[in-house]
Amino acid sequence: MLSALTGVFLTAVSLTAGVLGAGASPALGVAHVDDPAPAVTTAQPAWSASTQSFPESGTPIAPSDEILTTLHLRHDGGHPATGLELIDDISRLAPFVTFDGFVGAWPTHFTWNDDDDGRLVVHLDELAPGQTVSYTYRVLIRADVPPGTVLSQTVRTNCSPTPDGDPCTTTHPVPAYVLWTTVDPESDSTVQPGATIRYRLHAWNRFSRSTVVGATAIDDLSAVLGHATLVEPLPEGLERDGDRLIWHLPELPPASGYTTASFSVLVDPDAWSTELVTRAEAGDGGYCWAPGGPDLVGTPIPSTTVREDDPPCSAAHRTPDMDVRIGKSADPGVGHGGTVRSGASPADTIRYEVTVENAGTDPAALVEVIDELPREVSVVPDSVTVTTTPDPLAAAQWTVDTSMAGRVSVRHPGPFQPGERAAVAFTVTVGVLDQPEPAGPIPDLVNRACVTYAAGRESAGPGSGAPDSTADSDATASAPSDGADLAPRADVVAASARCATAVTPVTSDADEPPVRPQPAAGPTQLARTGIAPAAPGLIGAAVAALGALCVAAAAASRRQSRHPE
Repeated sequence: MLSALTGVFLTAVSLTAGVLGAGASPALGVAHVDDPAPAVTTAQPAWSASTQSFPESGTPIAPSDEILTTLHLRHDGGHPATGLELIDDISRLAPFVTFDGFVGAWPTHFTWNDDDDGRLVVHLDELAPGQTVSYTYRVLIRADVPPGTVLSQTVRTNCSPTPDGDPCTTTHPVPAYVLWTTVDPESDSTVQPGATIRYRLHAWNRFSRSTVVGATAIDDLSAVLGHATLVEPLPEGLERDGDRLIWHLPELPPASGYTTASFSVLVDPDAWSTELVTRAEAGDGGYCWAPGGPDLVGTPIPSTTVREDDPPCSAAHRTPDMDVRIGKSADPGVGHGGTVRSGASPADTIRYEVTVENAGTDPAALVEVIDELPREVSVVPDSVTVTTTPDPLAAAQWTVDTSMAGRVSVRHPGPFQPGERAAVAFTVTVGVLDQPEPAGPIPDLVNRACVTYAAGRESAGPGSGAPDSTADSDATASAPSDGADLAPRADVVAASARCATAVTPVTSDADEPPVRPQPAAGPTQLARTGIAPAAPGLIGAAVAALGALCVAAAAASRRQSRHPE
């Protein structure tokens, strides 16, 4: 910033004086003309000053524009005036501009002071009778001039307003509008997946003294549209540009110029644990009002106030953070190397354990765990246990249901609080397992448990909507084949898991191979063999006996191949 700039021109060649006739229109720069009016000769010299500008006073200006201001000194009578000093008050101009010097003639001596007092002092050695001298200086508007600022300068020496106007002051307002956002549900609230959020942009020419023309504002939706869908078509004035909305504002006259534009987004049904933030920014000539800013209907802020501390307009929402995780483990014991046998007598057992935990920050409700069991295993009655942490008494809130064959389900009505964990354990017996090939291996036992849930009561707010679906993805836990400890592991619970799978290896090396019951031969079965169904009882018995001999022979062959003499 230029604190004080001075200049001195000493010779008549360097100083050019403009002489204007009385009543002639002063021009920018300097001119020399004869004054046709007779000069008044008195003992005391009289002179006056005035100012004008280009663009004309009252014209709105914008950052990077320029203003040409002309100071006129006119001899009004008496002897020549000497040692003149003209003071131009630039206190409301200098802080927002860069002084670019004089255009045309330069004064004999000048001082440009843009400190707090803000004065341009012009010195002139002599002003002859009938003479008018004009000096024009140029200023460049800084890019950081606050919207709504009124730039002005006032001649303080020998200048007085007249009935026809004020020849002592020029003003140039910077257009401005204030921008803000409202939203339903209100900002900083929780919305549910599947809900609709309705935004409204507001613009008001509340504080400036000029009409806002051709202004735009930008609303950045990049932190929203990854988890929501913009409802289209958009209303007039709004234009989509990728993840941004461009708002083309209509003309906003001073004080009364107010307008709005609305749009909506639909939150994705799977957008759990998500933040949705919009950020609106005013274009040239605008700034964003935020809580803590000026009262929009109260006293206007001073036109030169710099609003550096106001944050951009924004609206923020969050969806419930309900990270309900599930883990699954299988413990077949160590008696057979960590495996189970098909059709063993007594039957081998597996101890399954399913763990669920709310690793989020919001409560969940309607939590249900369903464990679909392989059809060859059976739940041991009264073997189901539920343990909970950190509160052991919370186990009473879980309801166990084993009424459906091949399924164990447990339910919690909610709220299932953040940090709560439940472990559901039960025992199953292993029956005769399917063996696709008589001499081939028996496939491992695989079963899958899944958890479903909804938003807890404490995470739903007014206008927040309701969830439309629950997440469902896989994680796998395997029982090791070497008989190692099968306690639940931390890596079983993945951050995105909603289902978990347990795999138990199976061996067919029982003491005696199981004899699978054969179905009785019916007419269709016998027809395929080409035997007439005349005596179904006799033929069925023969077929069953033949099948048993084949199974026994195959088992003997497998034992011989595994235990060669």
